Amino acid sequence: MLKVALPASFGHQHIAPLIPRFAQRYPKVELALSLSDRSINLIEEGFDLAVRIAELKDSSLAARKLAPNRRVVCASPAYLREHGVPKTPQDLAKHNCLIVSWEHGFAMAWEYKSPVGKRGTVRVTGRYACDNWEVLRDWAVAGLGVALKSTWDVRKQLEEGSLVPLLPGYDFGTDVGIYAVYPHRRHLPAKTRAFIDFLAESFGPEPYWDKPATATAAAPPAPRIKSRAAV
Repeated sequence: MLKVALPASFGHQHIAPLIPRFAQRYPKVELALSLSDRSINLIEEGFDLAVRIAELKDSSLAARKLAPNRRVVCASPAYLREHGVPKTPQDLAKHNCLIVSWEHGFAMAWEYKSPVGKRGTVRVTGRYACDNWEVLRDWAVAGLGVALKSTWDVRKQLEEGSLVPLLPGYDFGTDVGIYAVYPHRRHLPAKTRAFIDFLAESFGPEPYWDKPATATAAAPPAPRIKSRAAV
């Protein structure tokens, strides 16, 4: 039995669909997935490993990076027509931004790196908050505000134009990655190593969700939005 804890949305979209291929390759492995965004203690709850999307800090767990986690600030064409297009990260402070957690009120700090490599932070606020990534994506598509989203979650929406990428050249959340984390052990169990290797192989250094839709053509350009002063 291999017990794996996954972030709910990422696990549902990008790991669960891989399991039939994993099962075919390793038919003797029994696999139990837990899809949840709650904080999980691997050792106390008996998990063999977890996938985490985070900026990893020092811990008692071992970790292996599976893929980068590129992020994009985006909004719907309808929202941008009504409220204008931000030209700099500081312009985001004037917009209704979608908040992932209300633990410290309806405000968050979004970190970024400019095209010349300068790091900065902008404090954003908004009227809507949710701790589920898919809900925030759907709200952004519906025009409720500006969202900071991982490309693995909004690739389809960016390609079809229901979301428009903003602030080209700026890099948001540069230190966040997608990791497999597991308890330190002298000898990593074969079942755990097999699953980690399988995920790393499936994603690669440039994951499929960051590649063009076809080998010969990039995603269609986002619709052009006329800019006016933000309100």
